[in-house]
Amino acid sequence: MKYKWRIIGHERLVQSLENDIASNNVSHAYLFTGPEKVGKFTVAKTFAHILQCENDFCHTCKTCVQIDKNSHPDTIIFRDDGESIKIGEMREVINRLNMSAQSKYKIFIAENIERMTDEAGNCLLKTLEEPPQNTVFLFTAIYSRRVLPTILSRVRILKFHHCPEEILSKHLFELYPNADFDAIQQISKFSLGKPGIAFDLMNDPQLVSYYKTLYNDLQRFLDHDGIFDRFVYVKESADNPRKIGDILNILSHIIRSRILQGNDQTEKYLKILDQIDYTNFLLKHNINAKLALENLMLNI
Repeated sequence: MKYKWRIIGHERLVQSLENDIASNNVSHAYLFTGPEKVGKFTVAKTFAHILQCENDFCHTCKTCVQIDKNSHPDTIIFRDDGESIKIGEMREVINRLNMSAQSKYKIFIAENIERMTDEAGNCLLKTLEEPPQNTVFLFTAIYSRRVLPTILSRVRILKFHHCPEEILSKHLFELYPNADFDAIQQISKFSLGKPGIAFDLMNDPQLVSYYKTLYNDLQRFLDHDGIFDRFVYVKESADNPRKIGDILNILSHIIRSRILQGNDQTEKYLKILDQIDYTNFLLKHNINAKLALENLMLNI
């Protein structure tokens, strides 16, 4: 590839973006979908760098520095701050996109656009249908089914997937040549195929300890613990949304790994995966977390 994308994996996907640039066929709107912390936003921001920089993504010019600092006048960046994107914010973005550009493009990057209100989405839709000249929209989403269908029909969708553990390990060894071999192997396993988590773990020993404890707890649940012990555990975790998410992600990863290894419990594990998906569905629809987790534990 011509450019350094600063991510792990997704070679075919970023190559397709480079092909768009080389063939002068850049779409007016892209949606990068997939799990969190797999590199979607990093790719979106790097793509913006490449499009705006006049020196082939040199990293050092004024344009590159401004985009890094989220201060470039023609590159608007909305990180996910936990709040919904409202119609007032969208109108302000559209006004800026319609101003005269100082750069090659006007670019709007928005992280996790499923948090956009319907009013904001409908406001954006009019601009997506008739975008200003040399305007590029770069969106990410974890749950694309929660994005307005009318928006989905007007963007080019690129799907990101989990990074294989062996590829993650290989890249971590290259990036951290002095790191302990066993530590990197363990972090690659705990990262659940998500490079963003891997980098967090490489820089935070306490987080590694937290993941190791959680991983071992859930392994024990599957192999030994009875229903009473599981209920006690979820009761202690029900008031911690971060931990609930980690429990479901790690449990899903353990189950999928066991299915890939092949054994006589595959049918049971597939049913557990269905229950995990259903639990995620319940939690997204504001069902009581303790009840949702207890229901899951009854089916493990």
